[in-house]
Amino acid sequence: HQAFGLVCHQIPDRSFAIHDVPLPVCARCTGLYFGFLLGSLTLVGSLELAPQRWSVPPRRAVLLTAAIPALVEGGAEISDLWAGVPAARAMTGAVFGMVIPFYFIPAADEMLTEARAEISRLLIKWENAHAATRAR
Repeated sequence: HQAFGLVCHQIPDRSFAIHDVPLPVCARCTGLYFGFLLGSLTLVGSLELAPQRWSVPPRRAVLLTAAIPALVEGGAEISDLWAGVPAARAMTGAVFGMVIPFYFIPAADEMLTEARAEISRLLIKWENAHAATRAR
């Protein structure tokens, strides 16, 4: 619970519970994480069918649009327009979470590709310097 406390408010009334023990994250974060898992599985499945299809993330408007339900639901709850229920929080979190992998995974892939290229470049440079030293 302590580790998740860094990223979630963990209010028991806003969390799902198992045997009366609240989960370490609220319902919205639970939905976000499950949505991220579903989105990741969807993205990986689509990459197997068409590897180049998702190499570039969708427009930012898609990410912002996916955040709107959580923003509206959370805003209505904060302003006391609606009491909110864990299921609604989880669903709005899941909608947003399902879209995040389409941005995160291509970015992480690009970062790893660049890191591999840099490591290769440094190894070649080191090998050339080492070969030059041996040749002397």
